[in-house]
Amino acid sequence: MKTEEKKVFRSLSPKARVRYILDYYKLPLFLTALVLLICVSVIHAKMSRKDAVLGVAAVNFEAGPVLTRKLSSDFLTEAGIDPGRNKINFAGKLVLTGKDEDVSGYAYASSLKIIAMIEARQMDVAIMNEKAYRIFLAGNYLQKLDPKITASLPKDNAVLSEEGKAVICRNNSGIFRDSGISGDLYLGIISNTDHPDTAASYLHYLLHGHL
Repeated sequence: MKTEEKKVFRSLSPKARVRYILDYYKLPLFLTALVLLICVSVIHAKMSRKDAVLGVAAVNFEAGPVLTRKLSSDFLTEAGIDPGRNKINFAGKLVLTGKDEDVSGYAYASSLKIIAMIEARQMDVAIMNEKAYRIFLAGNYLQKLDPKITASLPKDNAVLSEEGKAVICRNNSGIFRDSGISGDLYLGIISNTDHPDTAASYLHYLLHGHL
């Protein structure tokens, strides 16, 4: 403060002094508070951020709340992965239709989302019905499954597809038991996955209900 300002300040009452300080330092105080707020937000975002250990897509079937939990957080617990710091990016309610079928706006948006996820390497595993499997197959989106995966298939409830690029889960077996899903489900690993080992463990979990 300048000399004259100091004299004025000394002549003020305590309440007036507080008001004077707030008025005088309003901009610096505002900027300081803004910087602190930004710093706190950045620190909170880093501390609360979860790493995605796997990207999973459910295509052409409905996964209710219980099954969605089994397909996501329950796997982390089973695998001994801290759910507080890690997550599974689960994309449900996706729809794919054939070329000869009427394509709704939702189905078109789903197809774009699936392609975007694959190209961004955000999808590692696809769980789908036969129709979606054929579309994934035509797009060359699935990799041939490792013999280690196919060697431990549950008898009578799972079989390798003819192309060797998906396990066909039958009779609501494994993690899908009592899910109410009708028809077989095809379990495949995306060709450009960045998490092949985790994806393989995930397929084992889906088929057996445990690791």
